[in-house]
Formats: sequence, structure tokens, C-alpha cells
Amino acid sequence: MRYSKDIGLCSIYARTTAERTSSTAMAEHDASPRPPLVLLVDHCRDDLDLYCYALTSDGFVARCTADTATALSIAATERPDVIVTTLHLPGLGGYVLLDSISADPRTREIPVIVLTADGRRAAREKALEFRPAEFHVKPLLPELLVAAVRRVHLVETRVA
Repeated sequence: MRYSKDIGLCSIYARTTAERTSSTAMAEHDASPRPPLVLLVDHCRDDLDLYCYALTSDGFVARCTADTATALSIAATERPDVIVTTLHLPGLGGYVLLDSISADPRTREIPVIVLTADGRRAAREKALEFRPAEFHVKPLLPELLVAAVRRVHLVETRVA
């Protein structure tokens, strides 16, 4: 596992942006679709590693970060297919992330899955105000998160 200390990204088996861009350009020529890009945002490094590994092992490209500002930047510039986030993040926090994603025209159509250890009714109700595609409480088996991401991505692909 590689961590970039300057921007706090975990890139487990994930291709870099340059590789992804060149793959996208090549896909236009060979008509093979690019793997779905998932942005995973979590303050817990163990969970980040576990879920990032599960997603990449299942064929997704995963961009993983523990930082809200970095997540917003990635969401706006790389336009992931699905965003998975927890609610309690250092700095700006998960609710600010949800609010910013839904307010930005570049990101508001990206489906979001909330994955949090906060199982309180108030936390769920507040998160649901931002209309996430799904809401899950940790601990969640990695294969269940992968299934949720597949489900959300499939629905969005059909709608588009």
C-alpha cells in the first residue's frame, strides 16, 4: 500500500490519473469500457485499506483519502462514478462533504453511499437530507460494500 503524505491518498493497486486518462483515450479507440472509478473517503486508515483493497480486487479503480478537501478536489476533477464516504471526517467533516457535493454542478449527479460507524437515528436522518443513494452502518463486510457500489453504479449506468 502506498500513501502519498503530501495529499493523503491511498492508491492500492489503483491506476494513477495519468494512466486512467491514457486508458480512457485508448478506450475510445478499442471500445473497451474503463473500470468504474470509486472515491472512498474515510478517516480510519484500517477501513480505508480494507475497503480500497476490496474494491480494487473486484475490478474498480479506487481513489482513497481521509481528507475532506482532497475528496472534494478529486470529485470535481476526476468525476468518479460513485463516492463512498463516512460522516465523521477530520477538518471540514462528512456533512460538509455531502453538502458540497450536492451543491456543485460538477458533482451533484454523482451517486453517494454513506458508510458510517454512527448508527444514531439523528445521524441517519441528517445524512438522508443529502439524498445519498444508500446508507450503511459499520462494521460492514467488504463484499457488502462492493455489492452496494455495484448496485448503485448499475442503476446510474441504466439511467444514463
